[in-house]
This record gives sequence, C-alpha cells and structure tokens, in this order.
Amino acid sequence: MTQKVYGLTRDNGDGSGSIIWFRDKEVVDRILDEDSELEGWVQEAFYANEGSPAVELTFPDDLDLNSVGFRFRDDDEQYSVE
Repeated sequence: MTQKVYGLTRDNGDGSGSIIWFRDKEVVDRILDEDSELEGWVQEAFYANEGSPAVELTFPDDLDLNSVGFRFRDDDEQYSVE
C-alpha cells in the first residue's frame, strides 16, 4: 500500500512563495475549485497551481512523513467550508 501527498504552491503576498502540503485530496480539490465557498483570498493565494496540485508524491504506507519533516495543513480552519 501507498500514501499520497499533494503540494500546492502558495503566493504569500509579500513576493515570496511556499509549498503547502495536504493529504486529503478533497481539501485540495476544494481549494483549487474556483466555484468553492472558500474565502476569495484562498483562490488568489493558490492561483499558480492552475487547477491541479503542483506536486503529487507517493510514499510507502509505513513511512512516517511527519518524522521526516512534512507538516500537513488539511485540518486548518482557513481551508474548510462551513
């Protein structure tokens, strides 16, 4: 078995950028959906992805990604639709 992670490039608004990592494909799809109910700044921050993740990686299930430095943002309230 494997696990997938998705990286979205984010415009930080100050001339810099970053990659934000997610495990949940539904969260990624919602962020990238121009018609989603997320606040407008979310689509603006992630515009450079052009509708698909910038990076999609596959790892073995038994690899603890947090222990090797990944930090995931799936549960951040800023990306949830209420």
